[in-house]
Amino acid sequence: MAIIYGPVYFTNSMYAPCLWVTKITSVNPIVKASLTAVVDGTSTTIDKSPFKVMSNDYFFEFDFSRILQTQSQPKPQAQTSIFGADFGLPYLSANPDIQGDFLGLVKYYEVDPVTGLLVIAPGTDILTKEYALSGAPQPFNENQGFNNYCISYAGNQPALVTHPFGLSYYKPICDTENEYMTFLPKDANLNAFQVLTFDSGGNLLETAVKKFSGNNTFIPYTIGVGLPNLTGVTWDSGAITSFANVKYYTVSMGNLSMSGYQASSQLYVFDIKECCTKNLRLLWMNRLGGSEAFTFKVTNIFKEVAKSETGQIPARWDASFSLGPYLAPIRSFDKGRFKINSVAEKVFEVESEYYLPEVGYWLMELLSSPEVYMEWHDPMKQYFNFNIESGFVAVIVDDAELIWSQTNELVNVRVTFRMSNYVNLQQN
Repeated sequence: MAIIYGPVYFTNSMYAPCLWVTKITSVNPIVKASLTAVVDGTSTTIDKSPFKVMSNDYFFEFDFSRILQTQSQPKPQAQTSIFGADFGLPYLSANPDIQGDFLGLVKYYEVDPVTGLLVIAPGTDILTKEYALSGAPQPFNENQGFNNYCISYAGNQPALVTHPFGLSYYKPICDTENEYMTFLPKDANLNAFQVLTFDSGGNLLETAVKKFSGNNTFIPYTIGVGLPNLTGVTWDSGAITSFANVKYYTVSMGNLSMSGYQASSQLYVFDIKECCTKNLRLLWMNRLGGSEAFTFKVTNIFKEVAKSETGQIPARWDASFSLGPYLAPIRSFDKGRFKINSVAEKVFEVESEYYLPEVGYWLMELLSSPEVYMEWHDPMKQYFNFNIESGFVAVIVDDAELIWSQTNELVNVRVTFRMSNYVNLQQN
């Protein structure tokens, strides 16, 4: 018995496919391997046939991501905890719904050469405990089709962030917009986040640190870092009293101790922009399982699309011959044909400003994300002609292509999305 392949963590990366390959050498035919797996504390048994046989060597493949997917987000009819439960309010929450752990014991079954019966072969393989998050393996590698990826911290960047904005390229944000950041507090010293605010001249205005319950597990945390989310936070060190004169602010994760705050992550910089009520902001689960957000400002088109089928019935005849024996008594209000299965949906077409190509690459994740929300505020009702409460509205992003060429220095992105729920309609 041997473990040929387990989660392999790429250089400077904490990500790997949740895939195991085992091998057993036997002179007797090995018919199957039986995996007893414990996933998030729940035991399950999986039987696998060998996927490759070479002489007396039998190889078996176990893809834990398939099992993990059934027990972790995203799922229909549920909002993943990486998005704030309280719209426009402070948010700091653990995210066990996107994290899982697993281990396993593999037994092999061979054909007894004397009896011809299926018996347990000598020896077992133990799959040691691993941790996983909802997402896809990063960076790109040859193992495709996995829905969850394994994680190994080992001093890597703790934030589950994929956007390219940083110290040299600030991320724009409006003062009414929600923003969330998801990170792994695996480092035992990671127990706080810090916010620094600056004016238009680059002068430091205020400093504040918020402490949370640090842990030494792979359960992620999400913090609200938009202006509405930071307003009203009860800080543990310093304070942010106002954003009135703030041009930009920074966010980092680190450790707060008696000697002060020590950053463990890079600085994330947010540049405060003037807002327009017609702007549309989308939030989505990125490919690492964390939260991302972006505001489309250039073109926002709203429309309602109606679809239906047509039903038909024979014309109604009057058996009493009230209109005479030779006339068909069809009334003008009779419905020989009529609509059935009518549906109507709200559709939005949006376009971004022009950005560097890496921003376009990042927005490609939006096109394929399994969980996307539109941020909705009450003042938007006057422009988009429908009445819903402020909050996150579930939407579906249409399939699309993002095309760029090496000669283009700037790119912009066009996206069509529609509300997940149809408009309520009467039906024939």
